Amino acid sequence: MGKVELKDRCRRLIMAAIDGEISQEQEQELQQLLEQFPQCAREFKQFKSLKEVTKTMKLKSPDPEFWQAYWQNIYNRIERSLAWFLLTIGAGILITYGLVESLLQMLRDSNVSLIVKIGVFSAVLGLVLLVLSVIREKLFLKKHERYKEVQR
Repeated sequence: MGKVELKDRCRRLIMAAIDGEISQEQEQELQQLLEQFPQCAREFKQFKSLKEVTKTMKLKSPDPEFWQAYWQNIYNRIERSLAWFLLTIGAGILITYGLVESLLQMLRDSNVSLIVKIGVFSAVLGLVLLVLSVIREKLFLKKHERYKEVQR
């Protein structure tokens, strides 16, 4: 093995030793390589000290004021989301009812020409098909989201 390959092998053994996944034979090989490459020995010491420091670290718990503001923000978002949802549903129902009633009245009216009735009916049917297509596509994409488990 060349010098570069031996250094790479030494670094892999260092990582295994730091992670506690090294066998007895590998430990002996690591000691020989550390004697041969002083730079790797320094890296090994640095990694060991880094592991000790990270082992003793503790995460600081957030202050109670933080949690109070957090939960208040959550409640506000839930309330606003519910309000927007109800507003959207109500407006959708009213708009749909108004459109249906106006279409039915227009179709019953004998003063409106047949071409206008066909044009309006085609436009409304096209709009309904378009909305259904968009809803179907959104549901399909949500169901088959490739990155659903990825958190940002």
